[in-house]
Amino acid sequence: MRDVWFFLLSIVCLISCASTQNAVVNPAAVLPTEPLVAYVEKLGGRSADVDAHIERALISNGIGVTADRATSNLLVKHTDDWKWDIVMYLRGLDVQMYDARTGTLIGSARYSNAAFTHSYPNVGKIADELVAKIMAGAKRTPAR
Repeated sequence: MRDVWFFLLSIVCLISCASTQNAVVNPAAVLPTEPLVAYVEKLGGRSADVDAHIERALISNGIGVTADRATSNLLVKHTDDWKWDIVMYLRGLDVQMYDARTGTLIGSARYSNAAFTHSYPNVGKIADELVAKIMAGAKRTPAR
């Protein structure tokens, strides 16, 4: 019976380690003056869906999105990694947010899905959580 409990505990531990998220915010960076308007550097191709998810995540976190880089005060870049296991699943997503005018990195967030105990995550939800993590830690320009 003890072996059965050990086996079940091992399975639970493996499953609980299926994915991780973390964010790092530059302590020296300050968000540009509001209103915040982001330009998303699009990867296109098989990442076109991720481009759209990130744009929606920005909007849901109170950041406008523009197709004109010259009118933005935030630049958002991302990389995504997809793997095949019966169907394609998101293995990893990195989102970086920069001050568009100075090029200063404001923050970076990463989602990582374990190779063997992976899940099939909702990419829109992951994008929203990563953007929210960056925004939660970013310094705001003091009100005047």
